[in-house]
Amino acid sequence: AKTIAVPAVLASPGNSITLAVTIPLPKGYKLNEESPMTYLVETPEKSGILAPELSPAGEKIKSPKTQFKITVPLAKSAAAGEKLDLRLSLQTLICSEPSSLCRIRSLIWNVPITFSASGSTEPISLTDETK
Repeated sequence: AKTIAVPAVLASPGNSITLAVTIPLPKGYKLNEESPMTYLVETPEKSGILAPELSPAGEKIKSPKTQFKITVPLAKSAAAGEKLDLRLSLQTLICSEPSSLCRIRSLIWNVPITFSASGSTEPISLTDETK
């Protein structure tokens, strides 16, 4: 898996975090749209942060896309000044256009978040920089 350290993010306090994920595909590749993508959201440093409805086994995105949003519900509303390290693990199946040969591509983002009154309400943008 490729691990991506995201620069620290200031987020506005609230009861959820929204992640906007972009998966750039290598030239000549496409996502396998038949196969759901799976993702897992964790807070490795702290427990009890995420709402219980988030499955510890991961969630599925039924129709894979290269751009999508994930809303992460929090167990309780985050207050200004609180910090958390969020980890998003994503597994996709990418296939080469001509031969339809597919391979699994795993990405892990580590996102340090500080909640701040001046923080953004915009989704936190996650991408894989390598084309």
